[in-house]
Amino acid sequence: MTAQTTLVLGANAVIADVRCSVAFSSTSPLKFGQQLGLLWLPLDANRQAVCSPAYLHEPKDWATIDDTNNPSKWQLDLSKLFEQQGVHFLQLIAYAYDEPSLNLPAVELSNVCLTLNDGALRYDFTARERHVKAAIILEIYQRNGQFKCRALGEASTQGLTSLEQRVQVSLDVRPPNTHARIQAAQQQQAGSHNAHKVSLIARHKSCSVISVATPLLSESVTPCPAIYHWHSNAVTYWVRPLLH
Repeated sequence: MTAQTTLVLGANAVIADVRCSVAFSSTSPLKFGQQLGLLWLPLDANRQAVCSPAYLHEPKDWATIDDTNNPSKWQLDLSKLFEQQGVHFLQLIAYAYDEPSLNLPAVELSNVCLTLNDGALRYDFTARERHVKAAIILEIYQRNGQFKCRALGEASTQGLTSLEQRVQVSLDVRPPNTHARIQAAQQQQAGSHNAHKVSLIARHKSCSVISVATPLLSESVTPCPAIYHWHSNAVTYWVRPLLH
């Protein structure tokens, strides 16, 4: 069994496997994916954002999560990210979701426990002040052909917004349920738009809508030559000419 290396603030260590796993947990009652978030931010040599971050609710092909409903481990493809996208630094940021309904009681970031590559490396971040909303807790970089990680503890009481100007990228502080509500609203809006469009088409062709089918039906399944069909977003609408 490989001995575990425990990092202290500012220390660094070699990451032996380029397909790196990063498990995370917290001793606080707050849970990741519910009140607390994590994101990986790829940076260039000047520490400016190279591409959009990977979030718990929005993983990437180079940063996948084990379970979106109950996340506890990241799987990183460091080779794909650093060699193919020109990344020089990859920072892990822990933060409290910015949601008014979560302010009572106040949501604070107190501690995060990280273990890399099934326990080969360990780092326990603990906030040194109250009301911490975000903290850069780990940085991965490449040096002399090796991937290394550095234990950090740069905390902010202002949340992710305090980092945006420095890294020149917009960071999403909203909790995952916000994204689910936005998607539901967009789908509902798209459905209303489609229904309105069908109504206009039917009116233009002097037709009435007789059925709506999903998934999309084949072009060859028209009920009869006199019936028109129109589809949008994998939904097929069948309309029948009105009798005059």
